[in-house]
Amino acid sequence: MQLLCLAASTLPYAASAELATSQTVTFALTETYSAPALQAKDEDGKLLKDENNKTIPTYFNEYSVDTKQGLLALKTVNTYEYAAKMETAKISNKEILEDLMEADVIDSIVGYSISFIDTVEDGQLDDDGFYLVKKGAEPISINEYLSVNFSEDPDDIEPFAESGKYIEVETEDFVNGTTTSVETGSAKFKEAVSISFETPTFTAIITGIGSSGSSVKTFGKGEDAYSADIPTAGKISSASGGLRYAAINSEEYVDDSVLEGSISYGAGVPLPVPTAP
Repeated sequence: MQLLCLAASTLPYAASAELATSQTVTFALTETYSAPALQAKDEDGKLLKDENNKTIPTYFNEYSVDTKQGLLALKTVNTYEYAAKMETAKISNKEILEDLMEADVIDSIVGYSISFIDTVEDGQLDDDGFYLVKKGAEPISINEYLSVNFSEDPDDIEPFAESGKYIEVETEDFVNGTTTSVETGSAKFKEAVSISFETPTFTAIITGIGSSGSSVKTFGKGEDAYSADIPTAGKISSASGGLRYAAINSEEYVDDSVLEGSISYGAGVPLPVPTAP
């Protein structure tokens, strides 16, 4: 399974290979949420302040103000007011890494990037999917927190488009009794893709149109040569969905918000796959 490429990991006639590819993933998302637009007041309509002498934001106030009307009358004005505003915040790789640090997945975000690592069936990695990658360190699977969902069946309801062409040219040497082959090909893909987040701080699902492709690369020489589809760079555009923050010390969720933006992924880089002991 390739990240949003939806291609077979090798050509139908390619030799089986222990090959993995890694695609760097870049999140560029914007969260839109509601925030209080008033300053908190006490029951007499006076501004409240915190221990730092700063006003306290709130969604609503309810207070009463009494005004004497001469000696024989008292005027009371009861006020109820409410106001909310929309604010935005970015969610990039940095914010996701910080949340994973809060979950004790890593001790620091320094040097880490998010990648999607994919192997063929013979690969020895524990899991295909999202990983935290750092130079000189073993990749850390984060499939527990981040996953991609899509369908490769064109008969499904989701919009789906693909095209590709693969060619194998065989040359038989009658003198030496050998046969060599050269394989070429490429493909393009587009479909609806969903990305799911599940962390101790928030859950989110966003859906957009993912566009990418793959190109055949040949590795090795002679009888040991094999070809494989390597994913090209791509992007999930016009992605949108919902985000819910977890309440402190509770399994419930509060503060729903809207998540929009895009997710980019670089061209696949072949990686050595660890051999089984």
